[in-house]
Amino acid sequence: MTIATDFFQEANTLQSTNPEKAIELYKQSIEADPTFLDAYNGLGNILLNAGKREEAIKQYEKCIELNPEYKWAYFNLGLSYSIIDIDKSVEYYNKAIEIDPVYVDAYLALGNIYLGKGLIEEAKANYEKCLEIDPNLSIAYFNLGLLLNKAEPENAKTNYEKAIALDPNRVDSYLGLGNIYFDKNDFSKAREQYLKCIELDANYDLAYFNVGLTYENRDNSKAKYYYEKTISINSSFTYALNGLGNIYLEEGNLEEAIVKYEKCIEIDPNFIYAYHNLGLSFEKKDTDKAIAYYEKALLIDPSYPHSYFGLGKIFQEDYKFEEARLKYEKCIEYSPDSYLAYYNIYVIISQTNNEELVTDFVKLVEEKKSAYGYWALGNLYNYFIKDFDKSLHYYNKSRELKEMKEILLDISNHYDATSNLEKAIEILDEAISQDKENVYTLHNKANYLFKKGEYDKARKLCDDALQKYEDKLESDKTFSKDPSNYLYVGGIYFEVLGEYEKAIKLFTKGLKQDETHLGLLLALNKVYAVQSGIMINPDVSLYWKRNANLKTAEKVLKKPFVTAQDQLTMTELYFTEEKYEKAKELINNFLKTGKESAPWYNLKGQLHLIKDEFKEAVWAFKTAIKLEPHNLSLTLNLGNAYLRNKDYFDADNIFKKILKRDPNNVDALIGLGESIMQRSSDEPDEAMLESAENYFKDAVRLGKSGAGSKRLDLHAPKSANKERVYKDIKLSDIYYALGYIKTKQYEDFKVGIKSAYLNDSLNYFIKACECDPENHKALAAKSKVEKYVNTNKETNRLESFGAVLVIAMAFILFVGSQYFFYFGTKSNDQYILNDNAVDYLESILSDVENEIKDIDKLKGIKFEDKNTLVEALKSMAGTDFIQNNSGLIDSIDLKVSTDEKVDLLPAGYYVLISFGSIVFMIAGLYLPKILKLKVGVIELEKNQPTEMNSISLIGILSPEKSTSTEVMSISSIGIQKIQSGQLASVNIP
Repeated sequence: MTIATDFFQEANTLQSTNPEKAIELYKQSIEADPTFLDAYNGLGNILLNAGKREEAIKQYEKCIELNPEYKWAYFNLGLSYSIIDIDKSVEYYNKAIEIDPVYVDAYLALGNIYLGKGLIEEAKANYEKCLEIDPNLSIAYFNLGLLLNKAEPENAKTNYEKAIALDPNRVDSYLGLGNIYFDKNDFSKAREQYLKCIELDANYDLAYFNVGLTYENRDNSKAKYYYEKTISINSSFTYALNGLGNIYLEEGNLEEAIVKYEKCIEIDPNFIYAYHNLGLSFEKKDTDKAIAYYEKALLIDPSYPHSYFGLGKIFQEDYKFEEARLKYEKCIEYSPDSYLAYYNIYVIISQTNNEELVTDFVKLVEEKKSAYGYWALGNLYNYFIKDFDKSLHYYNKSRELKEMKEILLDISNHYDATSNLEKAIEILDEAISQDKENVYTLHNKANYLFKKGEYDKARKLCDDALQKYEDKLESDKTFSKDPSNYLYVGGIYFEVLGEYEKAIKLFTKGLKQDETHLGLLLALNKVYAVQSGIMINPDVSLYWKRNANLKTAEKVLKKPFVTAQDQLTMTELYFTEEKYEKAKELINNFLKTGKESAPWYNLKGQLHLIKDEFKEAVWAFKTAIKLEPHNLSLTLNLGNAYLRNKDYFDADNIFKKILKRDPNNVDALIGLGESIMQRSSDEPDEAMLESAENYFKDAVRLGKSGAGSKRLDLHAPKSANKERVYKDIKLSDIYYALGYIKTKQYEDFKVGIKSAYLNDSLNYFIKACECDPENHKALAAKSKVEKYVNTNKETNRLESFGAVLVIAMAFILFVGSQYFFYFGTKSNDQYILNDNAVDYLESILSDVENEIKDIDKLKGIKFEDKNTLVEALKSMAGTDFIQNNSGLIDSIDLKVSTDEKVDLLPAGYYVLISFGSIVFMIAGLYLPKILKLKVGVIELEKNQPTEMNSISLIGILSPEKSTSTEVMSISSIGIQKIQSGQLASVNIP
């Protein structure tokens, strides 16, 4: 026995250094003792390590034959069968556990097998059993971390941390922990863990590779460095070569990318990622080669979904829709949650308008029961078929599966389409609470708040969305590849902020990703069109740029299949470029299909307005509103159509209806003001003019404060020293309308050149000219008012001083008459001829030759003064007599004093003077009006109704999913190894 043990011990020491000698020694040990179980087990282990599985199994079976309770043999048999027969392997592990219920290695091995079969709960139970037996078993925590890595990342993180706490040198635990952070997009923390791996093992190629992954698409220069470092450690590390190829492909260096992918294939002819990425590399360069590489990938793995998708995309771009659809369905067969495949089938159906395909698509989605499939089906019914009940049904099915956060965005769009803005915002709030970084939900909530009339909140949210857009465009390469994202962020700069140069820059960047993106071409030309209209001395090159964009867009129309959305966008572009006949052709062609669409009827209505076909325009807008009753833009257009047709009563009702729903709607305020103003110009009415004025003033107040539906001062003129000077046409028109109203009020209801109305009129015309120096109506009106004032200066003076003078003098006369009548009396000291005076006169005149006769007739008469008396005597005695005897007359004291008082102003004179002064005061008040009748009126051109509303860039119907495949890298970070138990053996001391 001692000899057998000696051989056994020596064999154990030579297992790794000299396996052939160890085998010979194990056999010698068995020859020395044919019942030595450990020697049979040791021989089996070394044979199994050498790949001689059948011979090893015979040794383990010999152990069991000699001792049916020998647990190590059962364990090693389980290990031997783990690759060739899983069921037998499980049977042997369970037998080992039956013999030893606390056999940790057996539980660990069973857990690994169940994990490999995808039986998560069974694997978890076995790992937890290991820890129940040995709470300090680091490997069990590590394997639990791997097990829960995707399903329960927080629990996985906890287990990795426990594994590290028990064994700080376990490199793979740091790798697993880094993977958890990577999946959470916390790349800095992930990188920190990978670098710890490198600290422990400077040649750990997988850690270097994973550090490279944290930089890929974020800092490709650093990613390239770590991939190259990985290759320097392990030149056959195909994943690192593949990663380098991806970076070169991203940079547009196709030749170098192809070299790297081909190197991968040289090292591993079955490296499927390289074949797929070669197909992707040749997609735009040589589609035949691309197809060949995709098909080679499928020869290696017929269930590889990404290459089916790549083939489908090539066929779809070549308008081979049936072949494309079949490839997408194969992709879905092997990857039921391939959202791009579902999305592109939806696109094909919308392009081909095939009802049978709709039925087939429904069957496919119901069969796969994929959240992404239900989402695509909901989109089909929501955006294409317009069956909102079915769209909500499928959206809710997708939502129930809880796999797709983006579904909430489309559900909110559904509620928007059905005029339930409150519910739409509620859904978006839920989405935002789940993911505060989803910029699309912020953007659409801002759009809904605009529709709801909460403009301050909407603009604030646009600012938040703008910041997130710019951050993502800077940091997220995938996000920056999507041209639609440039449309969304540029739209905010264009429509909300009025920053045209930034909008142009973003739209141009988007077109670099897709030069035929119709949405971007339309948006860019809209900016150019607005710039041409509001720029003083516009850039001539804008015309050529717009024309070039139009030519590029027209290429899309030449494709065999053009979607209805593309046709609609193209029609808007024709409107922008004033190509109305071409727009008419597209409108008529679409409406011939019999499909009802609000945007198309909106464009049809605008086309009628351009041709002054007002009744037809009203009909078109009414039809559009029936399809989208919640759309305020359409309702505004109907009101404007009524206004242009002079149906003022109907126009008023429409605008008031809008203001009832949205009191801060600037366009409705302007429309209502114009309607009332137009009506009052036919029948002058002061109250109506004041009402129109108030509506315009409210529009300006809201428009300039930002609290209204639109801003009116986005394009306020810059100072003269600026390179470009802009004009604010809309605000200028409103100021002109206000000036027109004040002029009408001056002419019809108030008088005087210095009237406040006339001053206000001139001020408004001046403001209109400041906002738009090229507003010819305002310039003419300003000139007419100024000329009118200057040519009537005399009237102006009379108006300024005449009325005041007349009123003042009449007032003084009136006050004086009152005073003298009520307070003006004097003593009755007068000249009178009484009896004594007459006798005296007769006595002193008795010797005069021509005696005064009948002098007693003057007795009792009162004279105011002596001159009056003398005059009376002259009339009796003659002038000559009185002159000859003047001294005698003067000597007579005729003054008689009495106590009697007399009035200074008799009643008759008082009445006459009082009434006359009142009449003159009234005349003074109305003097400007009287003068006004002689100076005429100011002839001004009437203001025109407001412009039509077209489709806004604000709002995202559904985040447009890119139809391109991603460059294939490693789907889960690194090559995650599950550490299995070691061969069970017994060392005899």
